[in-house]
Amino acid sequence: MSAPAKLAFGAPLYLYVESGRPELGITELRGVDDGLLALNHGDIGRYRFAPGGAERDAWGAALFALTRAKFHPRPDKTEMARTALRSLAAACGALVTIRACASRKIAA
Repeated sequence: MSAPAKLAFGAPLYLYVESGRPELGITELRGVDDGLLALNHGDIGRYRFAPGGAERDAWGAALFALTRAKFHPRPDKTEMARTALRSLAAACGALVTIRACASRKIAA
């Protein structure tokens, strides 16, 4: 397994470019390097600090997991990094999710 393959997520994460303006589109994070770049941009970057100025736990956990996977590339660490990044993206509202819709009967 090559180093880039070890850094690739099992499934990509999809984030809104800006959650307040979903019409701007989404971005795909395919691996550890994409995750590290995402930490400093968009909703995730703005979510780093709480109103009092302290760094949020979810942001720090994602950074730790991503850097650990980057410098000790193993599939299990890469997936732990994906999980931490997904949790961070969900917490700040950037994660694109599929929502189930109630089925409707169509009258013939």
